Amino acid sequence: MDNAHIFNADPFVDLTYMSNINWQKKAFTVLYLVFLMTGRSLSQSNGAAGAGDSVALRQTADSFISALSMLDWDHFTAFFDDSATAFFPPSAKFAGRANNKTEIESIFKRFFDKVRNEKSHGPYLTIIPKSLKIQLFGAIGIVTFVLEDPGTFGRRTLVLAKRNNSWVVVHLHASGIVTSE
Repeated sequence: MDNAHIFNADPFVDLTYMSNINWQKKAFTVLYLVFLMTGRSLSQSNGAAGAGDSVALRQTADSFISALSMLDWDHFTAFFDDSATAFFPPSAKFAGRANNKTEIESIFKRFFDKVRNEKSHGPYLTIIPKSLKIQLFGAIGIVTFVLEDPGTFGRRTLVLAKRNNSWVVVHLHASGIVTSE
């Protein structure tokens, strides 16, 4: 028996089988296209990253660091999303997590006031990020860098989200390792 004879043995079954395959392929293709269009639409409405976003993210990180260095309260606090969270370095003497913009501001307010009392004009802080790395994941950006201060190796992470074509901080992580005793 050759293969042609087997296929033609019951043409109705073969046609039904082929018809089901075609229907399944068409259904899969339609569902896949709907998925792609929906996904693309959602990513665009949520501000998915575009070609210039790594540059914009770097500029945002630089502006954030500049506002912090100058203790420019209004500019600095504008970077934080209302739902932002933060972990602070040991020097902040706040062991927990700040769970929103208001909590973050209250901790930074004490820090800003303390530094302003120690120095009469800006820049109040010298922040020189080293080994800065930017990673983009759609509408999420992660900026990491290290700070080298005498006796401390500081690690910083900013997690930013693209909202209304701007990058806002949704999480700040600051930690440090004591390098001298």
